[in-house]
Amino acid sequence: MWRVVRYQAAVALVLEGRYLRVVASRGGDAEGEIPLDQAGDLRGAFVTRRATVLADAASRLPRLGLGGAQGRALAAPLLTRDEVRGAIVVVFEDEHVPGARDERIVGAFADHAALFLEAGSLLRKERQARARATAVARITRMAASRHEPESLLQAVAPELMAASGADRVILYLKAARGVMLSAAAWAGTDPEEDERVTQLGLDPTSTVLSPLMRGGPVLFQAEGAPPPAMLNPFDQAASLLVVPMVARDQLLGAACLVSLRRFDHFDGPLIEFLGDVSQQLALGVENARLFAALSQMASTDELTQLANRRRFTEALRRELGRARRTGLPLSLVLVDVDHLKKVNDTFGHPAGDAAIRHVAAALREGRRDTDVVARFGGEEFALLLPGTDHLGAVKAAERVRTRLSSSVVEAVGQVTASMGVATWPQDGATEERLVWVSDQRLYAAKEAGRNKVCSAIVEGAPAEEGSDEDG
Repeated sequence: MWRVVRYQAAVALVLEGRYLRVVASRGGDAEGEIPLDQAGDLRGAFVTRRATVLADAASRLPRLGLGGAQGRALAAPLLTRDEVRGAIVVVFEDEHVPGARDERIVGAFADHAALFLEAGSLLRKERQARARATAVARITRMAASRHEPESLLQAVAPELMAASGADRVILYLKAARGVMLSAAAWAGTDPEEDERVTQLGLDPTSTVLSPLMRGGPVLFQAEGAPPPAMLNPFDQAASLLVVPMVARDQLLGAACLVSLRRFDHFDGPLIEFLGDVSQQLALGVENARLFAALSQMASTDELTQLANRRRFTEALRRELGRARRTGLPLSLVLVDVDHLKKVNDTFGHPAGDAAIRHVAAALREGRRDTDVVARFGGEEFALLLPGTDHLGAVKAAERVRTRLSSSVVEAVGQVTASMGVATWPQDGATEERLVWVSDQRLYAAKEAGRNKVCSAIVEGAPAEEGSDEDG
């Protein structure tokens, strides 16, 4: 262009939502941007759709990386299919006054640049479509292979952000009870935003979100009314889209995506793509919950709803590994209901079941989230206490014993239990050893008259291989 028009500097600007961003520059800084609402006379090029001399060039050019240019400036719009995509700004030499010829020449250059811009846009859309198809396939595989809803959404959030071009993504899940949706995973946020995200929930029954209940998306664009505060923990969001996750006509969650710069980011093809992804996520969440329910049934004692022996064995192995890594103690209390056979013979098996449920309730009461209570079968129970030393375990067992001996079971009377306590590492380094020592102490409590907690060293216990217990 230098051979046709003598100028000091020129920049190419592309309209991105609420900003004009410098994408190319000659004679100036290749980086720069200006909010559209502060573009001054530049907006005239967009409104008239023809080259416009900038009367306020001196105040606008520094924002576009042209701080050293002093001449008059001319802006010509980049028009593609009747859409203004940006502008070319040319700063002439100091003594030159741009005229009609300059306007025609700069306008012609802008038209050619717009053609290249359109071609690049079409190529980008083609690549984007391929990338989105790949993302859907990848997310579908994740939905089929992950068996925890939160884990699935945490893996999907960054994938969804990359595939959609959004600046922020929040994935919400509906709780088993109630209607509120809570944030389960998010991507693109900074630490300040993380805190706000965790504090916000979505109410799909509210007026602004009611389309979610009917399976429809909700779109907000800040050039109209800004998104409601409950939806928008991010400053200066230009547009925000909420897409429901629906399976079998049930709302299971929602995907919330935010563009910080573009009002028109969420177009028809992107909303359709996000609808497909949300459908796959809904199926994945539903399958994960079904898997969790089946796993719970397979590892739960039907009578007491406590963990069964299989789940307890897995927990003992896991917690013993953790204890070895951290050096924290691990205690085990084995519990046996006293005289259960006599209860069954005297009052019948339904009364025996009531006695077992009574003991289960006593063990469950006051336990910590990290504790594991299990029924071994018959009249036997186990209480696993991570991070609890021997004295703490004895006190916990005594609280259970006191709770039982001070209460009664309807139609049965008092139900007591005998208990044996063992602690890692002093009582054994392996799962088998801990269980054996605890079982021996339980037997000692029975021999001592029942309704007791035994925590003393068992005489004659076989030494572990490699230990110093020689007998």
